[in-house]
Amino acid sequence: MDSHGNQPPPGSRRRRFVQENASYIPEKTSTIASNVGTNNVDRVAARQREHISVAGAKRMQMNAWHVLPGTRCMVLLILLLIVGIALSRMYHCSDVLLPLRARIALQYSVSALQDLARRLPDILNLAASDTPRITFEESHELRDLAAIRSGASIITPLTSPTYQIIEPWPARLYRKTMESIFQPEFTLSSSPNSTISTSTSAITCWPFVGAQGTVAIRLPEPHQIVSATVVFTSSALLRARVGVPAGFRLWGLISNDHRSLLPSSCLTSNGLFASHLVPLLDGDMDNTIPVLLSEWADETASSSDIAIPSSPCSVPLEMVIFEIKGSQIDAPFTCVNRFGLLGY
Repeated sequence: MDSHGNQPPPGSRRRRFVQENASYIPEKTSTIASNVGTNNVDRVAARQREHISVAGAKRMQMNAWHVLPGTRCMVLLILLLIVGIALSRMYHCSDVLLPLRARIALQYSVSALQDLARRLPDILNLAASDTPRITFEESHELRDLAAIRSGASIITPLTSPTYQIIEPWPARLYRKTMESIFQPEFTLSSSPNSTISTSTSAITCWPFVGAQGTVAIRLPEPHQIVSATVVFTSSALLRARVGVPAGFRLWGLISNDHRSLLPSSCLTSNGLFASHLVPLLDGDMDNTIPVLLSEWADETASSSDIAIPSSPCSVPLEMVIFEIKGSQIDAPFTCVNRFGLLGY
């Protein structure tokens, strides 16, 4: 109320209070904010310490659990032993309480657990000695390198041409119809890609012209080759009419830049290599030289599987050539089913 006895409006009293205490509000606000901030920091720090302590405890538990790799096995076996003792007591008291079939089943369980109890010390010793080992050695796994799915491809200039069967369209239609109805003894592929395809059937073979030929394979990157395989038809009908591989040589192609890395005994004269490929090696293949890795010959077998021994000549290769010798000199073509190269 003012000096004239008038009642001040409600809003003016509130404004005057704010103006009189304006100097104290920032200080109080900052103090409260400081206290709140300090409390928040303390809470966060406390939570972090709690989290770290819990995480440390969990890590200690996990480390203690992994220090003895046989801990879980030991606990399980001890539980099984307790169950076995309980079952054994039940079995001795089951003559009247249980029917015959249940007693027989219980007897089998007791016998199995007793056998486990006899072997328990050996199992625990084995589990205790099974400590985890950290190895930094690179795992070398053998795999099929001569496969399209692995990134291999046929080098066409160094591969023999495919034998083309010329037949009238009525004969071809008749043959296709009969092959769709009856299971043929063999089928002929139209591309050398079938020799490095994992989907090639066992009766499908690729025919190359003549009795001697070559198939060159490019790998996606240099690999150490440890064995080679040539699979060809076991069809007596095909073996009687045309040729099948009776032997082969496996060559590795090395550029002249790496020639000095090989001993002189590894270098082969051009006379031993396929003569028709020598000009191609000097021209299209950047002056590469052939190195003989292995050879095989068998007139009676229907497939081959040879290991390539480790030697100074067995270096990582990116290009290989199968040089094939057919079984019949005068055969119009020679058939090959599949090539395989195992390596790292």
